[in-house]
Amino acid sequence: MSVNTPKDILTNGESQKDNPRVIRLTPQWSAIEGLTPPLSKEAIATLKKEKVVQDSFIEPQWVNVLKDAQDRFLPGTPRGIGIRAIMLSNEGTVHLTTPNGGDYQVPDINLVLERGTELSEGNILVSRQTERDEKIYALSHSRVLQYLVKGIDNILNANEPEAKQKLTPAVLIYDLSQLEQVSGYVHVLKNPSEANKAILGIYPLDIEAAK
Repeated sequence: MSVNTPKDILTNGESQKDNPRVIRLTPQWSAIEGLTPPLSKEAIATLKKEKVVQDSFIEPQWVNVLKDAQDRFLPGTPRGIGIRAIMLSNEGTVHLTTPNGGDYQVPDINLVLERGTELSEGNILVSRQTERDEKIYALSHSRVLQYLVKGIDNILNANEPEAKQKLTPAVLIYDLSQLEQVSGYVHVLKNPSEANKAILGIYPLDIEAAK
């Protein structure tokens, strides 16, 4: 399995490697035969085509993130946490296009932290969790999982080799006290001038074996 080691990204003298808000958990792999790295060429080809297989490949890491986030952040966040799935770059903003016509400008980790979102404008879709869930599992935040798998599909099927190399799916954890709920999943930053306080943590997920 080839592993891309991201270069350090400097922001105010701090690299992403040393940033406590960038949380890289030890990857957990699927128990399904053929989905544990190193992956065969056939498995990689199937992952590229089938979203249900992408879901199975990433599910153990996703559940691990949910469990870690509620253990790590909920005790110190009285109003609860928000959960969002995105794509981000390990090195500068990257242009991504997909075979189905998707067109994205994907920012790097530090820019996401600074502006509180990967988006340049618009609402932020966030799944809310206000108390500990002892039975938390993959479908506890099912809509976020859908967006996570969509991002994985976009990366694996990127038209640009650079995008496939530099991009990773990730899960954002928000402090809900920093967001204003418009309706349902729709939120906006409560204090845009303090956007850099909104994100408690970013969990990049490891899909290098599938690239």
